[in-house]
Amino acid sequence: MEKSKRVRKTSKHKVRIFFSLLIFSIVTISLGYNLFSNIKDIKEMKDQKLLLNEEIKNLENEKEVLEMDILKLEDPDYIAKYVREKYFYSKDGELILRIDD
Repeated sequence: MEKSKRVRKTSKHKVRIFFSLLIFSIVTISLGYNLFSNIKDIKEMKDQKLLLNEEIKNLENEKEVLEMDILKLEDPDYIAKYVREKYFYSKDGELILRIDD
């Protein structure tokens, strides 16, 4: 009987070890998957951040150009010149010639 008890103990011990290793493997695999998934997400966010920073710089440049245009539009001489060029208005006695390229 001692031998059968010993065999039972060793077989129970082997089953416990097997299930412990199985659970450990599942936990390790899931943590590894989450780690690599998070690393991928971080890389994508960094790439997106670079693109958005570039877009911010472009928008800031555009804002500066628009602010300069606003300042120019406050000058009546500039407005008169702009209207004459853009919409072909002329002063009295002025002749407008349009040259197409």
